[in-house]
Amino acid sequence: MGIIFKFINGGEIKLEPQTDVTVKEAKKVVGDTGNLDGEISLIYKGRILNDDEIVNNLEGVNENFIIVHNKHEKRRIDAFNFLYHPINPLAALAQLRLERRDETDPPNFEELITNLVELGFERSECERALRITSYDPNNAASLLLSGSLSGIPTLINAPNHLLQLNRSDDDSVDESSDEAINRINYSSGYERDQEEEEELYDNSMLFDDEEDNMSEDYSEGEEDGEQEIEGTITISAHDLGEIRELMRLANTDFHSAFNAYNDSDRNFDAALFILTH
Repeated sequence: MGIIFKFINGGEIKLEPQTDVTVKEAKKVVGDTGNLDGEISLIYKGRILNDDEIVNNLEGVNENFIIVHNKHEKRRIDAFNFLYHPINPLAALAQLRLERRDETDPPNFEELITNLVELGFERSECERALRITSYDPNNAASLLLSGSLSGIPTLINAPNHLLQLNRSDDDSVDESSDEAINRINYSSGYERDQEEEEELYDNSMLFDDEEDNMSEDYSEGEEDGEQEIEGTITISAHDLGEIRELMRLANTDFHSAFNAYNDSDRNFDAALFILTH
């Protein structure tokens, strides 16, 4: 009859494994057939299958299907330079411009939810996991399977309603800047009063002792045939504030917080998850 393997991000394949094929062997076949990169997990009835289990011995497997979870490797930036310009706190706040994220879920949102619900999770959990991970079904599945979703603090307007503040390129002051600043309301885990917000943009508070040398150049030398990696990254006052908050909440160093923030496409909740799991 064959066994159906369904992918979390949509699509499926049907294979007819031999009687004694193990989960490990099946993962290789599925990975090669589906042209998948990274680590693969097979999930059946809400349980991650062990590599030594026999696929055909799973109860009712021919009448159901097996979920394929493909966990992509995270890209990291380990060598970089920082180009930092002192910021006048009042001028920076005056030049903040409101930039909303798209508040509309993607067209395939219902399909993604359905695929995650089939893992055995509540719909509300699947919706939240997808939004936290910027609608990446594999990352959402990882979050759900880890059981850590409830441990991630949620911003009142986040994630898809999260307000991002960027400095304006022109010298004019956006009339909505004050409103934008006032609308950044955090839940209990992220509540900041006005004094803390002003402190965030105080030049004297931007760097701890261990970060004082961030204006210096960092690069990886050529070793074992690897080419030297160099780059220059400019960090806005807002992004720097988010990174410092990640350092505080995750009790980690600046480089780790920056990598997580960058890997998650500047998604605060997703970065916090990366750092704490």
